[in-house]
Order: sequence, then C-alpha cells, then structure tokens
Amino acid sequence: MHLAQNYLHYRWLLTYLYGCTPHVWPNSGFHESHRLVRSLRNGPEGYVNRPGLHVSYASLTQYCDSLQTAVARGQLSAVKEYYGQVRLRGGRDLSTLRQTGIQYLELRQLDLNPWSIIGVTNEQLQVVTWFTALMVWLPNPTDPDAWIDAGQHANQHVALEVPAARTQYFETGMRLAATLRELGQSLHQSAAEDVATLIAARLRAPESTLAARWCHETQGSVTQATQLALHLAARRI
Repeated sequence: MHLAQNYLHYRWLLTYLYGCTPHVWPNSGFHESHRLVRSLRNGPEGYVNRPGLHVSYASLTQYCDSLQTAVARGQLSAVKEYYGQVRLRGGRDLSTLRQTGIQYLELRQLDLNPWSIIGVTNEQLQVVTWFTALMVWLPNPTDPDAWIDAGQHANQHVALEVPAARTQYFETGMRLAATLRELGQSLHQSAAEDVATLIAARLRAPESTLAARWCHETQGSVTQATQLALHLAARRI
C-alpha cells in the first residue's frame, strides 16, 4: 500500500517523461479544443471515471470498502470499471483481495511509446522499475488520501503543460533524482544511478521527452500527426 500511495503522489514524473498524447483529433469527443499538451490521457478529460468518485488508498480495507460503496451507489457498474491509475490486485475479486492481501499493483498510467513496436522501451522499463523502488524507499505519508489528492492535481497539471517547456515541478523532480542516486549508492546498484542521471537530464531538457519529440516531428499539425501515426503503425504490420 505504501508503494501505491507514493506512486500516486509522484506519478507526474512519469507523465512528464513518457506522456505522449498531445493532440485532439476532430470529432474525438473532447469538450473543447486543446493546445498541444503532454498527455491528454492523464488530463481531466482522459481515461478517468466521472467526477465525484473517491477511492481511498489509506489501507487495503478502505480501498475495498470504497470500491464496494461506489458500486452500491451506482457510481460504478462493476469494480472492474474503476479506472484508477493504480489498481491493487490479489485475486479475482475484492473478497479474495481482502483475504490474500496485495499480490501486485496494476499500473495503468503510461501512454504507449509510438516509436516502439511494442509500445514501451527497455529504457522506460528500467525507469519504471527504479521509480517504483524509490517509492518504496521514501517515507510513508501521514495522510494518504490528501497525499494522493495532491498527486492527482500535480499529475493533471503536468499532463496539460506545454511539452517542450520546463515543468513547474522541476525542483521536486531534481530532488527525486538525487534521492534515487542515493538509493542506488546505498544498494550498490549502478543501474539506479544511471536512471537518476537520465531523469535529471530529461528534466533539464524537456525537448527530449516523448511528447516534445512528437510535437517537433509533427509541427503541431493534426494532419502531420496522422501521417506520422500511420507511418509508425505500418511498422507493426
């Protein structure tokens, strides 16, 4: 649960690095025309449930109770319709999860990487691996629900930032990179130090992030974005 709480607070860093849904296509169903952003999927109109749904991550019991309450009130048609960016997994249903405890976390935040045939690269997997390790290493939040709410605000803010602009959370990101370096040194894991170096470099150079690269290659044009998407998709056939 500690991992889920910190992940949901700091997930904005992964949205900054690997968010890559910057365009609104015509007739896509969005309520308004957006400027280019990092990740529409992580924004308020992205892959989210309707406003008003609150699922608590303060404890496993509260997580299960709040999901069951949401279904009973009709806020969710079923537990599987909860679109949270972290889902706690431990069996086929909530009753099993209560009995067995958390077996693994289902991370549902990342956009696909359009330049990778499988949608993700080894670099990204290394970053996510050490990012999650760092989340375990960081202290427990004293007020988990408020901590996660702050993370939701930060993630949506970063998602709607201009892709090639320095993020508002630059200083926090640099502190996270420094802390990850300390973790790597304490564990004698050079891979963690390498990831810390990569994160710091990307924070200093926002033009190197996926969304910024996409916007550069498409020049902000939906037509060019469509052509690039079709070109990249053809590589998968």
